[in-house]
Amino acid sequence: MVLLELRGEYLAAERLYAHTAAQLEDQNAPNQASEIILARVLTGQSWFCFRLAQFEQGRALSARAFSLLQKHDAWQHTAYPLLIGGANEFGAGNLAAAREMTASSVEVYRRSQDAFGIAGALNNLGQITTALGEFDAAENYLRASLEVARRAGIKMLQCSALENLGALEFQRGELVQAQRDLEECLTLARETGDQYETATTQNSLARVLVARGETQTAAALLQDAENTWRKLGDRWSLANTLLAAAQVQRALNQPLPAEGLYWSALETAHAINATTMVLNVLAGIAELRAARGEMDFARAWCAVIVQHPAAEAATRERAMHCFDEFTAPLDADAVQALRTRAAQRDLRTAVAQLLDERA
Repeated sequence: MVLLELRGEYLAAERLYAHTAAQLEDQNAPNQASEIILARVLTGQSWFCFRLAQFEQGRALSARAFSLLQKHDAWQHTAYPLLIGGANEFGAGNLAAAREMTASSVEVYRRSQDAFGIAGALNNLGQITTALGEFDAAENYLRASLEVARRAGIKMLQCSALENLGALEFQRGELVQAQRDLEECLTLARETGDQYETATTQNSLARVLVARGETQTAAALLQDAENTWRKLGDRWSLANTLLAAAQVQRALNQPLPAEGLYWSALETAHAINATTMVLNVLAGIAELRAARGEMDFARAWCAVIVQHPAAEAATRERAMHCFDEFTAPLDADAVQALRTRAAQRDLRTAVAQLLDERA
């Protein structure tokens, strides 16, 4: 399984876990030991569902694993299904549920004194808390993760913590420190041969370089990352990289290529029901449409983003700023009508219609 993950063969790994789980399910007389093993296998399958952006299936598998462990009062084994369930919730845009499950996993790992688990869960909690806009808490989680990982000599988790710290520093506008942390992370990721972490860091570093005016270097990093995601079949990360590539094109004052990349990112994110990512992409499309004078489109979608619970704090703040600017010429009744219509729209249906119109 580990070899398949390192080689990026996520689908093969998921199928192998699914086959193993089916064999365990076929046992005539399941017992405590066999059901605990089944729970671990189901959680492994859930992890690869996350990597493949099959979030709904991943959530269901983690929930079943947790239920089996609760049945046998095997609390010491519950941390991993909580952690992976939280990752799938995060991927699907359910940020509050993701935080609750991940925080619970931290507590179980601490009771077990599992350094690898503690560092990994704190790292995930830092990433989720960043998305919620709670930057001080996020930094505390990430620095604690990095400290545990360094003390235990776990390079892979050092990478993850540094990458998420760099992303947090970028959101704070601390570009020099963000670039320093992300370059250290990229070096570590390449040393370990971790394709996933290498491409993730390339994506984050590219955003920083765009903000510092180094757009050509950023574009090259994103092309490498895109090639990796397509090879691995990781559609969530592919959508994230296409979104970053669109931002590079905007920085180069190339609105048409930027819009094409946004639409590709939207189609990819919509296909895997990655709600938070969908909202991130829609914010970029709305801004481009506003620049072309299509204010009705921009107002309507900014209103949706502002009110949606799955929007990251930074995306909601950005959309709110645009909404206030775009609606300034309107009277109060018209603005309230926009908000009301936005609250009544089903995001998934509305995006499907938008993509159909685009086609």
